[in-house]
Amino acid sequence: MKIQLRPHQLELKSAIYAEINKGNKRVVAKAACGFGKTFLSASIIHDAVDRGLRCVFSVPNITLCDQTFVEFTNAGLDPAIIQADNIYTDYSKKVQILSIQTLASQLMRASKSRMFHIEQYYRDVLYIQDECHIQFKAAKWLLEHTSKPCIGMSGTPWSKGLGLHYDSIVHGKDVGWLIDNGYLSKYRAFSHYVPDMKNVSTNANGDYSLKASGEEYDKEIIGDIVTTWEKLAKGRQTLLFVPRVSDANRFAREFVDAGYNAVAVSGYLDHEDCRIEIDKFKSHETMILCSVDKLSVGFNVTDVSAIIDARPTKSKMNLVQRISRGMRISEGKDDVILIDSAGNFTRHPLIDGEYPQTLDMDEGEKPDRKKNTEEQLPKPCTKCGFMKPPKVHICPNCSFAPEKQSNIEVVEGELVELKGASAKRNRTDSWERKQQFIAELMLHAHNKTTSLAGYIRRIRKSMAFYHLTRGSEAYLWQTHSAPKRKTISST
Repeated sequence: MKIQLRPHQLELKSAIYAEINKGNKRVVAKAACGFGKTFLSASIIHDAVDRGLRCVFSVPNITLCDQTFVEFTNAGLDPAIIQADNIYTDYSKKVQILSIQTLASQLMRASKSRMFHIEQYYRDVLYIQDECHIQFKAAKWLLEHTSKPCIGMSGTPWSKGLGLHYDSIVHGKDVGWLIDNGYLSKYRAFSHYVPDMKNVSTNANGDYSLKASGEEYDKEIIGDIVTTWEKLAKGRQTLLFVPRVSDANRFAREFVDAGYNAVAVSGYLDHEDCRIEIDKFKSHETMILCSVDKLSVGFNVTDVSAIIDARPTKSKMNLVQRISRGMRISEGKDDVILIDSAGNFTRHPLIDGEYPQTLDMDEGEKPDRKKNTEEQLPKPCTKCGFMKPPKVHICPNCSFAPEKQSNIEVVEGELVELKGASAKRNRTDSWERKQQFIAELMLHAHNKTTSLAGYIRRIRKSMAFYHLTRGSEAYLWQTHSAPKRKTISST
C-alpha cells in the first residue's frame, strides 16, 4: 500500500533524501509535534523495504513500542518488536521496532558474552531514531556501527553536542505555519506565578534541580494553581507537569479535594497500570493527569486542551516538548490553554517563537542571534495574565493597555558645587601641605628612576598630574613593582 503524504510532509521527505544524496549519512529532520513524524518515517521505511533494506526504528521508552507498532501497521507495514516476551517479536522481518532500553540491554549482554552477532545484525540497517535529541549511548553506538543512512526525528533538536553525531539538519514547516494552516491547534498562553529561582541549584545538564525546584511550591502556590485552572481552563482535559513525583501526587490530591478527577502517573507505575490510567483520560473518565516526565514525550492524546506547566526549566527543549502535548488538533477543540506556573514563558519564547536552526557542536542550547541584539520574549498582561507577543502593548485577550511607568530610581544624596575649569584648585592648600607633597613627590621619583634626567621628568609629570587631581595621594601611592633603590649621580 502506497502511503499518501501531505504536501508539507512530502517536502521534508524530499529534503531528507537530498541530504543523503549529498553524502550526509546521518541527517536530522526537525518536525514539530503533530507534524506526522511517525507517518513520515513509515513512508521512508516503505521506500527502503522496496529496495530490499532492513530497517530499525528506535523509540525512547518501552511504552511507545506498542503505539508505534499500531501506527506502522495502519500505514501498511509489517513490523516486529524487539523486546523480551513480546508476542510481536520476529527477527526475520525487515521492519523492527525497539526501545533504546532494549538495545542497551542487548549491548550489555553482548559485551559480557562476546555475542558478535549483535554487531552483524545492526551493521546493514537503515536506522531511524525517534526523539533524537535524547542522546542515549546505545543510540550513538548504532549511529556509528550501521553502514546505511541514519535519520533522526525530533521537534526539538537542540541538545548539546547533537551535531557531533549527525552531519546535517533539514527543517519541516514551523509551528506558526502549521497553526495558520490548521495542522496544529491555536493557543492562548497565561502566566500567573513566577517563582524566584535565583538560589535554586542546577543539575549536570544545566537545568534546575528537580528536588530544589520542587521546594518552591508550598500549600499556597498549589491552591493558586487550582484556582487559576478553574478560572481559565475548568472542564478541559488537562496535563499538569511538576518537578517531582511527590509534587504530582500532591497536586492530584488538591484537584481531587476540589471535586475533580485527577491522577498522578510516573515511572513508578507498572506499564499496564499506566496504560489503564491513560485510557481513562482518553475516555474523559479522568480530567487531569499530573506527571513529571512520563507524558512529555510520545503522549499523543489529541483532545488535550489545557497544559499547566509548574516545572521551572532552563531548557527550551523540555518546555516545548511539554507544551506540544496540547497542540494537536481534535474535533470540537477550538484552542489549547497554556498556563505557566513556573515563569518559563518569561525565560523562553513561546512555542511558535524563534528557536535554534543549526545543530549544536557541544556548546549547549544556544539560539542563532545577531550580535548586540536581545532575544524578544513574550510578557504577561498585568491585568489578565495573558502572554502578549513581543512588542505588543495592548493585550489581545482583554484589550488592557498598561500605562508606561518611569523606571528612574530616586536615591538620597546631596549636591555639591563644581568649580570651573579656570579655578586654581590648589590655592586652599597650606604651605605645610605643599611641603609635604613635594617631599612625597621627590621620594616617589627617587624610587622610580635611575638617572637625574629621568628624576626631573617624573617630578614634572607628577606635578602636572597634581594640578589635575588637586593633590590626591592616590597617584603617588599606587602599588608598583618598583626597581631597587639606586643612588642618583649628578654626572
